[in-house]
Formats: sequence, structure tokens, C-alpha cells
Amino acid sequence: MMTMRMKHFEKIVAIGMLVFAIGFNLWLYRLEPQATIDPNDNAFQFALVDRTNQIWDFANKNCPKNLSFVICHLSFLVDHWVPNWAEGYNLPFYYGHVPQILIVGSWRMVQGLMSLMGQMSQMSLFQHYHWIIYLLLSLFPLSVFLALRVVKLPWLAAGIGALLASHISTDGLYGLDPPSFLWRGYGLSSQLFAMIWLPLGIAYSFRYFAENSKHETHEDSGRARRLSCQNDVYGRARRLSCQNDVMLGSEATPASVSNFDIRISDLAPAAIFLTATAMGHLGLGIIAMLSLVPLAIARLTKQTVIKFLLLAGTVIFFLSYWIIPIFLNDNYHNISFWDPPWKFNSYGARETIVRLLNGDLFDWGRTPWMTVLVIVGLIGAAWPKGIELGIRNYELRKDNKNNQRTSDSLFIIHNSYFAFALLFLFFLLLYFGRTTWGPLVDLIPGMKEFHLSRFIVGVHAAGLFLAPIGIEWLYAKFHSRFPIKIITIITIIIVIGIPIYRQTISYATYNDTLIKQANENHAKVKADEEELFAALRQAQGDAPGRVFAGRGGWWGKDFRVAETPYYMNLSTYGIPTVLWLPETWSPNSDVEQYFSEDQAKDYDLFGIRYVAAPPSQKPQLFWRRIKEAKTWKLYEIESSVVSLQSSDNTKGVGYFTTGVRPAIV
Repeated sequence: MMTMRMKHFEKIVAIGMLVFAIGFNLWLYRLEPQATIDPNDNAFQFALVDRTNQIWDFANKNCPKNLSFVICHLSFLVDHWVPNWAEGYNLPFYYGHVPQILIVGSWRMVQGLMSLMGQMSQMSLFQHYHWIIYLLLSLFPLSVFLALRVVKLPWLAAGIGALLASHISTDGLYGLDPPSFLWRGYGLSSQLFAMIWLPLGIAYSFRYFAENSKHETHEDSGRARRLSCQNDVYGRARRLSCQNDVMLGSEATPASVSNFDIRISDLAPAAIFLTATAMGHLGLGIIAMLSLVPLAIARLTKQTVIKFLLLAGTVIFFLSYWIIPIFLNDNYHNISFWDPPWKFNSYGARETIVRLLNGDLFDWGRTPWMTVLVIVGLIGAAWPKGIELGIRNYELRKDNKNNQRTSDSLFIIHNSYFAFALLFLFFLLLYFGRTTWGPLVDLIPGMKEFHLSRFIVGVHAAGLFLAPIGIEWLYAKFHSRFPIKIITIITIIIVIGIPIYRQTISYATYNDTLIKQANENHAKVKADEEELFAALRQAQGDAPGRVFAGRGGWWGKDFRVAETPYYMNLSTYGIPTVLWLPETWSPNSDVEQYFSEDQAKDYDLFGIRYVAAPPSQKPQLFWRRIKEAKTWKLYEIESSVVSLQSSDNTKGVGYFTTGVRPAIV
């Protein structure tokens, strides 16, 4: 009875930890959905959302009514042209498109429901997008908590894992740390759509390999029965009976393996969450799929290999509509020489090990408590004797024959977390990158174009499992002493939690200050910004062309709306611009950087028809001013590109023309 009460109390405390972790995030990041303009990669991500919304309208107009949404609409939504950067590129063909479709689809659903209720929704697509980012970031502890329970860690360890989930700290390494997603940070919102599923994909894959292989030996069964006897709470007679039963058991019998079996109930959740991870972000999907290698090796048998191939094949099957065309048409996917080498090569073994040991991979800018927990978890998971956790579910029942009480459902974990030690070491080795492994990395499919620096995500994901495993290992010997265990947990939370949470609060507080400042600055110039957009759309309706709004290394960096340069802001809302490269996959990316603003022929070459500039910027001789406001001037370029006559008699400028030039591009 005491054991049952203890387990019930631990469950309540763990759920309380989870609720606190989520509530803390909801409170701390409450200003995130109130931002009115983005200064980071979210400008690129929302541009894809906005373009998807445009294509949705296009599909509505052009799809025959006799064709289903799946056949016609989705064919447009998963493969369409995005003209915003680098002379245009069919980004959804190569890049994740499911998050954009879900964002636009859910927003349109809300709009439709509000319309049926006779009300107008006041939430714009931009606000809806930011609310989704905010909720995904805030709910991440739930994903980690559930994943830790899936791998059968105790309730309290899972609760502590939830408390730690959103508090990794790095110096901008693009991992699972909050600065990767916050307004003040890097705006990697597409990664959030995969990150929420990644721990569950790993956890269910671990369970898929661990269970159903049916390799339990009689010795394992005997160990479980001995543990049951040692912790029996029903009295001396029961313990004697139990011990006699163990002695009469077949502990010494050679190990036996029952028939190999794979259940859909084990395969399905692993396949679903791995697929969802890849659909959210292909890079994180590759990391999730690679995690299957160490998870399988930890329990390597012939049957495990079969299970590995079946799981990997199932995920690839559901992604094949997207993955196979990418490999078949990879020639048009550029690897830019403007990208910094560390993205593709990572940092090497020496730098990575130094960063790990000094805390920069998990605890940058603070005492490396989380790093210590991860290393302790690594040792505990790899310890020869493993971690023995008696997870008991005592059930009182009457036997039909002898009317005796028996103990049911005793479950013992013996060294089962070795897979997570392998997982961490595996991703740490991959994080060394091409700097260490050279061309050997390319033996892994898909690595030639993969940003190897992103393997920090795998290191972080493994660490989120190891940290609570480390805590459990530290107080596992106190598992029968409930008060000591609770005191241990409280001490860990106080000693480790306070400095970790203090740094997170400090970072988020300044984040709030910057959001408020940007919103105020944006409000001051919003009328001018809207007027510029209106002028450009009207001008492009008469004569289409790209817009030059400066470049980041010159006057463009100071031509801003609030804290966001105009060359970013214009492209976010569908105005085709040049000289900002949020992606360098278009083959035009490299050539575009040679544009010279004082050469009229370059404007013709890149189809640039308009220039938006600050009032203080001295115009080139061939810029003709057509409109101005307090914060900007709009110029038109007299183009020699052949004018085209459209079917509705409106003149336009083509992006392509014919002629002879004594130059090679």
C-alpha cells in the first residue's frame, strides 16, 4: 500500500513539474505572438507561408471542380515557384512545405468558422503564424516528457526532463536552444515543426527495437523475481514463499529466444513520428532517421536488422513523393561558395570536445550544470551494470486455487539505456563533421549537401534523454527510501534549476524589451511602409520587374522599417527583390552577388525595374524618381528589355529576352 501511495505521489509531482514547465514558457514568451515585424529568418519563413496562401487562391481558381483537393490543390502547394529571391526558385520542391500548408490551412479554417458564426476574424495570417510558433516553443516540454515516459523512465525523472527541456544554452549554434527560435534570436521556426516530434520519434524507435524482440532470458526473469522478493511489502510469509519460488525457478536455464514478432502497434508510432519530423524539416528528419543506427546497434541481432529496414522503409515510403524527386532533380540544387565553410564542414573534433567540456554546447554563459547531468547520464547509461529500476504495479487478487495474494506486472530495466549513450556519441562524432572525417562523411547518403553543423540538434536531442537518465542513476540506490529520494530531487531542482532558469529569464526579458521597441518603431513608419507596398504593386501591375532596396554591406543595412532592412521586408510579402539570400539553393544565387548598382546593364541582366532607397541616398543617373514619402523614395529604371504585350493589353517587362552581349555570365 505504501508503495502504491508513493508512486501515486511521484506521478502527481511529475505532472506538476510538466505543467510548471509549459506554464513558465507560456508566460515567459507571451510577447512573441505580439511582434509586428521580423528581423531574422522568420522573414524568410513567413514569405513561404504568404506565397503558399497565394498559391492556395491560385489553385482555387484553376482546379477543376471534378478534381479532388489532393489531386489538384496539393500538386500546386507542394511544388510552386517562389519569385521572392535570387530570380526565383521552386523552393517547395526541395524544401519543407507541409508546415506552410498546415499554417495556411488552419488559418483559412479559422476564417471560415468565424464567417459561419457571422463574425470577422481579426487575426492576420502573420499573427496566426506567430501564435503557432509561440505554442510549439512553449509545448516542447510536453514532447520531452512523453518521450521519457515512452522509454519507461520513472515519473519524477520525466518531470525533471520537462523542466530542463527548454533551457539548453549555446552561442548561436542553431540547436534546440530557445535563442534559435525567439524574436531576438535566429527565427528558425521551420525547425520547430520538426523539433516537437523529434523526441517522440527517437523514443518510439527505441521502444520499437527494445520491445517485441522477445530476447528475455530466464536469468532476466529470475532477476526480476528476486527484486520483487526483496521489495515485497506483504510480509515475511510472502517473502519466504517468493524466495522459495525463485529457488525452484529456472534461473540457470540457458537463454531462450521466443519467436520473432513485429507488431503494428510498435512500428506505427515510430514511423508516424519519424515521418512527421522529416515533413516538418528535412534536415531534422535526416537526423531522426540516422538516430535509428545507434538505437538498432545497441540491440544488434538479425531480427533487429530486419526491424530497422522495415521501419526505415516505411518512413521513406511515406516521404517518397518528395524525397525521390529531390534526388532525381538534384542538379538544379546549388551549393553556394558564398556559404561559410563551417556550415558544411562543422567544427572538427578538437573544437567540439573543448566546447562540450567547457559547457558551451549545453550551458553557454552559465555554470555548466546541464552539461554535468548529460555526462553523468552518459556514464550511467554506459555503466556495465546498467540501471536497475523496479517499476512495480502491485495488484491484489485472489488465486482461484489457493486463495493467495500475488504480485503482478513486475518490470525491470537492466542496462536498457545503453542505446542513448550510443546515440549521444554517434551524433557527437557526426558533429565533428568533414573537418575531422573528410570525404568519409559522404559515404552517408545525403551528406554532400547537408549542413553538418546542424548535427548539434542530434547532440542536444540525445542530451535531453541523458540528463534525466543521469539524475535517475544518481538516486537509483535510494529507490526504496522515499523521503531521501524526494530530498535528492528537491536539492537537484534548487541547485541546478535556479541558475539555469535565471539565465533563461534574463535572455527573455531583453527579448521582450526588443519586441516592444520594434513594435513602437514599426508603428511610427507603418503608414509609409504600406504606401511603399501600394506604390510598388501598382507600378508592377503596369511594368513587372524586380526591386533593388540596397545590400546588407552598403546603404541597404540602414534602410529599415523598424529593425528590419527593407530588402528583407519587401521580399517577405511577395515583392521580388535582389541581393538578399535567405537561401542559396537557386543557381542564380552566386551570380547575383556581382551586381553593381552603378551599371545600368546589370539592372537589365537581373530584370530590376525599380529601386527603393532612403531619401538621403544619392540616385544613379539612370534612376527616375516616380514617388516618394517621408522615409523612402521610389525610382524606376529605364530598361532596354523587350516590352511584352499581355492578353489584357497591359504592358510588362519579361524576365528573359533575346540579343547579343559581349559578356559571359
